[in-house]
Amino acid sequence: MVSGTDEVDVIVVGAGLAGLIAARDLTRAGKRVVVLEARDRVGGRTLNQILGPTHPGKVVEAGGQWIGPTQDRLATLARELGIETFPTFGEGEHLIEIDGEVRRYSGTIPKVAPHALADFGQAAFRLDRMARKVPTAAPWEARRAAAWDAQTFETWVRRNLRTKQGRSLMKGVVEAVWACEPADVSLLHILFYIHSAGGTEA
Repeated sequence: MVSGTDEVDVIVVGAGLAGLIAARDLTRAGKRVVVLEARDRVGGRTLNQILGPTHPGKVVEAGGQWIGPTQDRLATLARELGIETFPTFGEGEHLIEIDGEVRRYSGTIPKVAPHALADFGQAAFRLDRMARKVPTAAPWEARRAAAWDAQTFETWVRRNLRTKQGRSLMKGVVEAVWACEPADVSLLHILFYIHSAGGTEA
């Protein structure tokens, strides 16, 4: 019961992309649906913001803005809604911050100590191996799902990477890909995402 005598078949909590798609699909299936959202807007982590009076009509992306290989459903949704995409400019040097120092490098391997790269590499290999055990359609059904979900990724990093630079590299990956701190996301979610993306090198 939502209000008065109005009844619905399904209540969807959250008007992010997942909630909106769920509501759309349920409605198409003939269900009566209501969507509950705490914010005064829909879209979840996708967010456009107007730059201000000095740039009328100009918008900057303040939330999720990239799609890539394996994200076929989001690409399909963009096409259905008539939303154009364009390639990301990716040429030039890379920047990485290690121990408070910003370094430039070319190619795919940052300029850090070889033993730190080896440490990072063994951790990535281990994550790939673990991720393959997480069903992408139902990550909670993995044999160790409860234990992995009860552990933050930061805890796993501290236990499995031995070098300060290796841990710093892994922290940078989490900040860049998940837009959060390693302490703010569970190990299970990291593994689910890695498997969904086709591995750490995808």
